[in-house]
Amino acid sequence: MTEERWTPPEPRRAEPWLPGTRRGWVRALGQVSGLLLALRTEEADGATPPDPLADGLALRAWSSLTGPVLRDLARPTVPEVDIVDLALVGAAARVLGTSLCRWRAGAPADVVTAVLRREAAVHGCSPEHLVAQVARVQGVLSAADELSGAQVWWALDDGDPSTPARDVTPALRD
Repeated sequence: MTEERWTPPEPRRAEPWLPGTRRGWVRALGQVSGLLLALRTEEADGATPPDPLADGLALRAWSSLTGPVLRDLARPTVPEVDIVDLALVGAAARVLGTSLCRWRAGAPADVVTAVLRREAAVHGCSPEHLVAQVARVQGVLSAADELSGAQVWWALDDGDPSTPARDVTPALRD
């Protein structure tokens, strides 16, 4: 009788993941894609949005970052991200937020604010929510690790009752 040696199973390779639900990601990506497409349409009609929203730069960077996110039909996966695209999307979020803040402070609405307000009405949300969605996705995709990404995702949670609440603080203690 031969003695068989026990060997431990191969360790599982960690698969990249994104926090949230598929529905939450589809909603966020759809809302921001619609916003950036609307800005591009305004530009085609003669408006001049500020950089990096001009010339479709932010739209192309957004598409490059988020296109691979929902490729796996079973669940979202983290794409290989380009640091330049991440920087452009982050800059776009700052420009959108700055424009909205100026308008809220009493400045006349510029093309960015006008599009933000119109797209927010289409999606039944506030313009601030759309800016937060840009920041949310960019923050998760640029997070240093999965826990940081989860913190960003849940910190900017939209309060959708179909999105289960997550408490990541136990993981912080480990």
